[in-house]
Amino acid sequence: MEKLSQKNFCNQGITLIALIITIIVLLILAGIAIATLTGENGILNKANQASEETLKAQIKEEIELAIIEIQTEELPKGKNVTLDTLANGQLVSKLRRDYCRTAKW
Repeated sequence: MEKLSQKNFCNQGITLIALIITIIVLLILAGIAIATLTGENGILNKANQASEETLKAQIKEEIELAIIEIQTEELPKGKNVTLDTLANGQLVSKLRRDYCRTAKW
């Protein structure tokens, strides 16, 4: 009878040790995952940087397209499109019209 209770005690001890080791491993993995997500060079910061760069590229492309559209409208009329004519409001008004037309209200 005594051998049976010793054997049962040893089985429970191994199960408890396995549980503790499993918890420690999970805590280590959780720490690594949190550091990977929120660190200075983490996934979330990289996603924010990529979002900002995408927005900059989109704005640049919209400006370039507006300039090309202005040139295609004005050159057949015999008007030269210079930086001064674009700076005098023609580009800004074109961008506003395009934005209002495509904006989702």
